[in-house]
Formats: sequence, structure tokens, C-alpha cells
Amino acid sequence: MNDSARTDNFPASPHVPDSGQHSGPPAGFKGESTPPVVLLGHGSRSPKANAALAGISAMVAELTGWNVSHACMELSPPTLDSVVGNLVEKGHRRIIVMPFFLFQGIHVQKDIPQMLSKLTGEHPDLRVIFTDNLGIDRRLAEIAVDRIKAALT
Repeated sequence: MNDSARTDNFPASPHVPDSGQHSGPPAGFKGESTPPVVLLGHGSRSPKANAALAGISAMVAELTGWNVSHACMELSPPTLDSVVGNLVEKGHRRIIVMPFFLFQGIHVQKDIPQMLSKLTGEHPDLRVIFTDNLGIDRRLAEIAVDRIKAALT
């Protein structure tokens, strides 16, 4: 697990899943190493944008074998409340929430931590591991270069 992951105290960022879960073995039960993961995106009125978040979640599940779901912060289902509620209902007591946001804006700094605090208040046995957002990463710059080069050909 990343050294920057935070648990139960949500001052900055998260990692983890949703009700439209993607393939991978169940996780988050006692004795299992990787709890369910929820990739939390902003949400959009555009079905295409929301499908992209679901697609990324499926890719993460495929690459890792983890139980990965997606949730939307606003504007579109599935909501974080519903995804977490489904996971708790299935017996999970630890989850990872990863804000699938490029930058650490107000949503990542304040809004999401408040949402997670509310959820842990509603589910006192739940432990949430909140990861860092995507942030500055050379791999993202490499993708940008690839897209720019593709546009020039």
C-alpha cells in the first residue's frame, strides 16, 4: 500500500469500488490483502464520460485481479453512498477509495473527505483507505505526448 494512503482521517485524497462491480476476487474480508477498490470520478451528464470511468475501473480490475467498482461524486449514478452501501451490505469492512481526479482541487481536498467522513459515521465499522489522486506523474505526460504526436500525423 502507498505510504501516502490515509485511513479514517480524510485530509486530502483516496482509493477503491461500486455497485456495478467489475471482475476480480472478492476482497476486504478479514484475512484478505486488498480490500475492494472504488474509483471515484466526478460524474457527468454525458453517458460517454461516465462509461469511460466504468471502463477504467474494469481495466484496473483486469490488471490487478482486485474487486474494483466505480462511483460518481455527483451528476450521475452510481453514487458513492450506493456503492459503499452495497459493499458494506456484502460484509466488507475495509475499502479503498481512489479519487480519479487529475488535480488536487477542492473536491479532492475537502468535498470527498467530507463525504467519506459522513459514510464512516453511518457505517461505524467501516474503515476507508483514501488514496492520493492521479496528480503529477510522468506517465500522464507520456500519454499527452502520444496524443499530440497522433494529432500531428
